[in-house]
Amino acid sequence: MITANISDVLGKSYDFVIVGGGTAGLVLAARLSENPSFTVAVLEAGDNTTNDPMTLVPAPYSRQLGNPKYDWGFVTAKQKHLNGREIPWSRGKGLGGSSCINFLGWTLPPAVDVDVFERLGNHGWNWNEFHRYSRKIERFHPPSKEVSDLFPHSYGHDRGSSGPLQTTVPPHAHTIDAMLRETFLNMGITALRDPYQGEVNGIWIPSSTIDPKTWTRSTSMTAYLVPVQDRPNLTVLTKALVCRILFAQKRNIGDLVATGVEFIHQNTKYIISADREVILSAGTIKNPQILELSGIGNSNILSGIGVETKIELPGVGENLQDHIFVPVSYELDPSAKHETFDSLRKPEVAQAAEEL
Repeated sequence: MITANISDVLGKSYDFVIVGGGTAGLVLAARLSENPSFTVAVLEAGDNTTNDPMTLVPAPYSRQLGNPKYDWGFVTAKQKHLNGREIPWSRGKGLGGSSCINFLGWTLPPAVDVDVFERLGNHGWNWNEFHRYSRKIERFHPPSKEVSDLFPHSYGHDRGSSGPLQTTVPPHAHTIDAMLRETFLNMGITALRDPYQGEVNGIWIPSSTIDPKTWTRSTSMTAYLVPVQDRPNLTVLTKALVCRILFAQKRNIGDLVATGVEFIHQNTKYIISADREVILSAGTIKNPQILELSGIGNSNILSGIGVETKIELPGVGENLQDHIFVPVSYELDPSAKHETFDSLRKPEVAQAAEEL
């Protein structure tokens, strides 16, 4: 059984309590529970979607957005330069988190961006270390000659081959892909031979987080949780919304020590204790919210919501930078034969995709 009941965790303490069973949380759960002497509990606010076609079948990759079962449905503040519009800000909800609702692209950032972390004082946060771990994560499946002949994919050869996350080259290339590539080349834009070595500016189509053996989505849930779900030292509780982190004062030092968390399950509050660590991996938006509700943040903000300040840390929840996805819609020449995702609107085609 992949998830526990509330009765399984009541009155118990764990070495590690992980807040959030999403992209990062399940990786941590799998790695920490490799040590049989550690007990690990994962609290996930969303559902168990282990066998849900909406998270496994690649075809409906955008239909989860806005659906409260799979998406937190956040929105931005009203944007001054967008006529006061609130922009949807989707984040995955449920086991696997955003790895279950993203657009399946497997990309790595520019090396110069990662190296900045180390220059800011974070030793070991550099491109070489990042690249080493990105290779450890993935099990890349090169495309067949048939797929390569359809489109000159750039996927590189220095890829991971034994990791749990399945990646491969998309099996389909559309006529519009080739047309756009030719147009960009004519404009002088470079076609990258290997976009997985720290240089991403140019023409290329990313690999996909898809298992080519089953043509299903590969996520942190399928890659990290499902293979270890029967470990006796790993407990996963879904529909458990964490409210705040609980602290104790460390004697003679004055430091606060996280001792557990308070969470809501089925409209009732519970407490779970952590003997070693509470690990906060609830995502970019929920992490700072939980910290602030726990008394860690800007005291001016906390006093306004009636929360006692335990640690004055004004940077919590500030200085976020994110990229925006800007879709472009256009009409294709109806006299030319184009294969597009519009075909999935036909029930018989969509059904055939799920059966695959």
